[in-house]
Amino acid sequence: VYKRQDSLDPLNPEIIISIATVQYFQGNNALATEEVEKVMSLTPNSADAFDLLSLIQVENGDYISALAESNRALDEVPKEPYFINNRGYIYLQMDSLDLALVDINKAILLNPKNGWAYRNKGIYFLKKGNLEQAERLLIRALDSNEFIDEVYLYLGKVYQEQGNDEKACETWDTGLTNNEKACEIPLSQYCG
Repeated sequence: VYKRQDSLDPLNPEIIISIATVQYFQGNNALATEEVEKVMSLTPNSADAFDLLSLIQVENGDYISALAESNRALDEVPKEPYFINNRGYIYLQMDSLDLALVDINKAILLNPKNGWAYRNKGIYFLKKGNLEQAERLLIRALDSNEFIDEVYLYLGKVYQEQGNDEKACETWDTGLTNNEKACEIPLSQYCG
């Protein structure tokens, strides 16, 4: 669909950012970055482009650049709950847990139906060792019925930390079935 629309209006930033987002979720970060750069050449202050670029940089392990791009997105649209939540995710990856929790909670207040924020809050509690809260929040993220990447990965980690390896393996297997590529590693490492 996006490719067909792109051929109709190849300079539409919204279509290009949609294509970049699909590339990102398919793990094609180089192609996603190329598409983001197209958007930025058309609309230099595109908050969506900054936000997506920040997520790509997280995948590349460049948290400082990711945080800078996330802040650029929030400079453009300060109260966008998904951007705030994404910055919270970056803070989680940087182990800046207090800053992460502030952003994640703010994102939930702005949009209580944001399943991504519940996933991130579940990751926060997993990192803090509160497995019961982590499990509850990750299941809530799953119950939001929207695509949320790596939720099965982290839920499996919760079950593993609880000593329930069988349930962890089942969860990672379900994640892999739902196209969570990150579940391949723990499945091959811990599950027979």
